[in-house]
Amino acid sequence: MTETVLLELKARLLRLSRAHSRRPSVPVSSSMARSNQSSPNLEKAELMACYIARNYKTRLPTKDLADSVDLHPDYAATLFRKTFGTTLNTLITRHRVAEAQRLLITSNEQIVNIAFASGFDSLSRFNRAFKQTTGTTPRSFRKACQRS
Repeated sequence: MTETVLLELKARLLRLSRAHSRRPSVPVSSSMARSNQSSPNLEKAELMACYIARNYKTRLPTKDLADSVDLHPDYAATLFRKTFGTTLNTLITRHRVAEAQRLLITSNEQIVNIAFASGFDSLSRFNRAFKQTTGTTPRSFRKACQRS
């Protein structure tokens, strides 16, 4: 069990370091620094992020996300992007890829089953998203983690 926990921590740290190294540094504007942390818009964006974190394995249309915080879908998508600097779909994909990485490290399940268990609708979409997010294929990722 300890080995599984260590592998999970290693995977999370790798994902964080890769995401951080690819992200250009963005200066915090003075208006962002002064913004009230309890603003209704920030709360709604955070609620959408929490909704995604709880439901990323299921199909998540923008309309459902927007309905969860009583906003129009277009406005919800814009608010989320302005608040977090990323799109709703990008966050959903990141959650799904992170889950796939966890499963690749902690199980011997077939990759196609991991793709579906992580919330992807097709193997090709999974492979494309995984490679785009991590820079490697699921099979290569699993092999590299088994070696180390």
